[in-house]
Amino acid sequence: MGSDFLEIFLGGEGLARLVKFFILNPITKISPDELKDRLQIDKRRIKSDLSLLVKADIIKRRKSLNKSVYYLNQENEFYPEIKRIVSKCTVFPQLKSLEKLTRNGHIKLILVTGVLANNLKTRADLLVVGDGINKGQLEVIIRELEAEIGRDLRFITFTAEEYEYRLNMFDKFIREFFEGPHKIIFNRLGDKGFPISQKRSVFEATRK
Repeated sequence: MGSDFLEIFLGGEGLARLVKFFILNPITKISPDELKDRLQIDKRRIKSDLSLLVKADIIKRRKSLNKSVYYLNQENEFYPEIKRIVSKCTVFPQLKSLEKLTRNGHIKLILVTGVLANNLKTRADLLVVGDGINKGQLEVIIRELEAEIGRDLRFITFTAEEYEYRLNMFDKFIREFFEGPHKIIFNRLGDKGFPISQKRSVFEATRK
């Protein structure tokens, strides 16, 4: 796929982010101003993009406390197909901001799972292992990722020492990252960064 299939297909970043947001937050009712801030999109385009989605019957509009709010129309006949497309466009290759994580401190390992790997049974979506991580910069990048993907992300960070300790203790939380669908997108730990039962297969996969 290209850099963002949905963005190319719909002809704009703002429209793509709106579709992702409503599909991934199917019961949320939200105003244009809230969407602008949350999705970091151009306020000059947001109303026209919302009008297009209303016209296509993908979302609906109603008045609430003297302001307009928008929400997903799950009765749209194309909803299942749109949902499938969006699920494929939220996995890690489609997210431009992920690369920025590798430039924050001395990063050793970045693993994505959860919504970023179509694995909705996990307690977190992103694992970052490294030393000297700038927490403020990390939060900015996470907000950018959330704007791209259209929903909040659950993430966890460990220093290399903390991660090694948990790994050696067969920590259940760490094992959960590797037991379901996941992707290693950055690795400077080699095969030392994985549970013993998965070292060989996972390490070989990251080298391909």
